[in-house]
Amino acid sequence: MQTEKPTAALDAFLANFSGMNMINTPADIRFYPNPCTGGLLNFEFAALTGSHDVRIFDITGRLMRQQKLTGSFNDPIHLDLLPGLYLVNVDGGPNALIGKLVVR
Repeated sequence: MQTEKPTAALDAFLANFSGMNMINTPADIRFYPNPCTGGLLNFEFAALTGSHDVRIFDITGRLMRQQKLTGSFNDPIHLDLLPGLYLVNVDGGPNALIGKLVVR
């Protein structure tokens, strides 16, 4: 019998359509624009102070960019990255924060 209602099989498309586990960026760090065009990436650190080691890795784990940022509010990084998916790691002392970056 046809009901014109979606089946439970369509629930697979509700979340995580990339096949990758989502990485939540903690609230005390924000980087934008994301997705970006590979140019300038801005960082805001709400709770972290001092210096921060920022490392950007490609999906194979290769280090693509590394920079030490100082300050606690807004710091930019000049990127020269090809389109793709990258992981951004910010080491703020005892806490390591990780976020996903999409470059178009």
